[in-house]
Amino acid sequence: MTPDQRRAKNLSMSENTRLMVVTCYFKHLRNGKGKMEASGEAAFNFYKTEGSAKSAQSSYRAMIIRKWGDQYATLGKLIRQRQGAHQKTKSLIDNESVAKRMTLFVRETAPRERTIPKLVQHVKAVYDKKISRHTARRYLGINCSLLNVVYVFIRSIERTSL
Repeated sequence: MTPDQRRAKNLSMSENTRLMVVTCYFKHLRNGKGKMEASGEAAFNFYKTEGSAKSAQSSYRAMIIRKWGDQYATLGKLIRQRQGAHQKTKSLIDNESVAKRMTLFVRETAPRERTIPKLVQHVKAVYDKKISRHTARRYLGINCSLLNVVYVFIRSIERTSL
């Protein structure tokens, strides 16, 4: 087993494809083609796009292939892509039961006592989880404005019924 084959076993499908595209690009360069033509050929060979080889999508891919080629020539490897590798989490307040209890807290608390630190403490006490001050402020801003609209609406109904 060659070192390239050993390395290919540890790579993801996209990383392996990138290496194959760069290899194709270098082969075209060795055959005497210029960078633009070689990267265009490699893009067309690996990413057969609809339409002609001169389409905007294939020219973009050709540019990326040239960048990968330069990267491989200077570093001797391709830098690992982290696309899609960010952490995917949901906010605590996306949970319906948490949102209901937070709304109850807002309704039961007097407007003057309705503060961001108190909401953060409430969530910590009830769920033993921490929410950021930014999240609490955003939640209070949304819910307090809704409660104020409801309060103003009820007050206007009371005035008109008198």
